[in-house]
Formats: sequence, structure tokens, C-alpha cells
Amino acid sequence: MAIMPNIAPTQRYSTWGQIAAYFDGDGSLSVRKVAVGVPFTLGLTIDFIDQSRKQILMIELFLKQRGIMTGRPHFNGGAWRVSVGGLREVKIVLRRMLPHLCKKSVEVAAALVYLDGKSTGNDFQDVLANEVREGNREKLGRSVDLPWTRPEGLRKAIAYSVAFPRKRRALTKAEEDALVEQYRTGSIGQRKLAKANGLSHAIVRRALARRGLASKPS
Repeated sequence: MAIMPNIAPTQRYSTWGQIAAYFDGDGSLSVRKVAVGVPFTLGLTIDFIDQSRKQILMIELFLKQRGIMTGRPHFNGGAWRVSVGGLREVKIVLRRMLPHLCKKSVEVAAALVYLDGKSTGNDFQDVLANEVREGNREKLGRSVDLPWTRPEGLRKAIAYSVAFPRKRRALTKAEEDALVEQYRTGSIGQRKLAKANGLSHAIVRRALARRGLASKPS
């Protein structure tokens, strides 16, 4: 692996204990509500943040040398940051840091229990809310009702996506031609045409309007 320029060997992070100490002070565990129509699971991202770009590059180098994929370091909100977002990578980094953590040990332990499918989303959110009250976490954001484990939530998300397929935002020319042909040759209205093709009414309306076709009764 190529050595990152301007970082001397003595300046590089060399242990997970160092990375954990950095995370305890200037890192965060970001929690997002993963939704397909409605939230079903919680997604976790590990963020390392610093005013110094060099510090962030040193953390990126440490992680990549250990096979951990990261996002591209970037400047946002007045500071540099690098993030770990893949499920495999998040679990590895959290497990490696946990024995060395102090302030963030409770939320990281709870995160691993949730990611391993051994607690519900509500259980995990309760832990995070308590950590906010204890002053160990700055914020949580709006909680959502997730009375199931992560694997159960994933199964519910799949079932939801099958029952309520996501509406496509754009049509190919061939798809638009087919819609126009159906509309011209049949007595079906725009809403029924949209439902029959798994599209939103707005997409169908815009496609037909581009062809100068007036609306029929739905």
C-alpha cells in the first residue's frame, strides 16, 4: 500500500487503543432511520471529525491498512471528516474499539448488540437517549417506533417493498412509447394506467403531456 505523503512514521496511529481514544473525544456514531416507505431498521455510521485534515488522513490510513473501507475524507460543517458506513466495516471497527473506550463504551456495546440482532430498535434507541441524558452523547434526533430486531426489520422492509413497489422517477423512450400506445388504443384513464404499470400518476401525466395527450376520466 502506498504511504500517504507528509505523514512521518512516528506520527501515524498504530493501535486500536489510539483510534478508540480519538473516537471517544472527536468521533460520533451517527444513527439514521432506514426506510422503504416507513422506517424498519437503524443504519449506523462511524464518523471521525477534526479541524486538521492531516489527523483525518492519518485515521484513514490506519483503517485502510487494516482492510477497512472508508468514505472519502471531506470538509463539511467547518471540519474535516472521514466515515465508515458499510455494515461489515462498522461492526469490525466498533468491536476493535470497544475494549479501549470510556465515554462511548455503552452506546457502542448497545450498537453491536443491535447489529447482531439481539435487541430491538427501540431498545437501542432507549440506550442512546439515556446516554444523551447522561451527557455522553450530544444528540439522538427523533425516535421512531421499531419494536423488532434488525433481522426482523429487514424482513419487514422486503415484504413492504414487494407489496408497495417504489415508483420509478423516469421512463425510457421505449417505456414512454408503450404508455402512449396503451393510452391511445384503450379507454383506460391516467390513474388506472399508472397503477397497471406500477408508476405514479405524476410520471404518467407528464409522459402523456409531453406527447400532447389530453386526460381521459381516471
